[in-house]
Amino acid sequence: MNDSQMLSHIKVNMLEQLLKLIQEYQTRVREAASLFQEYKGMKPSSLRCWRQAGLSKEGFIDPEQRVEYFFHGIGCCVKLPNGKVDWDFGHDGRLDGFDAWRLWCFADDGTDDFPEFKRKEILDAAFREAIAQGIIHAPFRNLQDDLYYLQSEVIQ
Repeated sequence: MNDSQMLSHIKVNMLEQLLKLIQEYQTRVREAASLFQEYKGMKPSSLRCWRQAGLSKEGFIDPEQRVEYFFHGIGCCVKLPNGKVDWDFGHDGRLDGFDAWRLWCFADDGTDDFPEFKRKEILDAAFREAIAQGIIHAPFRNLQDDLYYLQSEVIQ
């Protein structure tokens, strides 16, 4: 394998790992959001309206007080038993958006499955490559949503 082929192989591997990280992150966000529905009666799509629903800015989702949460700016952070996940609400209350910072925080403190992405410069390089290849994009910027989405999941 020559240097060019090796570099191409490394890029493909990193993109595959990045996609797996994104999928795990999105799964964990859905898991956390579904706990609000189970214990607080709030649909995941309405979580961005937590103030109007009368939820405290911070507290515990479950009666056993094992799952802690806090709302911030336009998002939420939940400390699940298997790791922490932090997300921002996307356009129209979407929960499937992400950015490099949140993915890096998740890789660092929310999962042990992606040690290569604990180094932010590696995650940033893979993220830029995913943008360049059109795998991820930010389709709602004109609607003040700076999050990225998997190209295959955005229905316009």
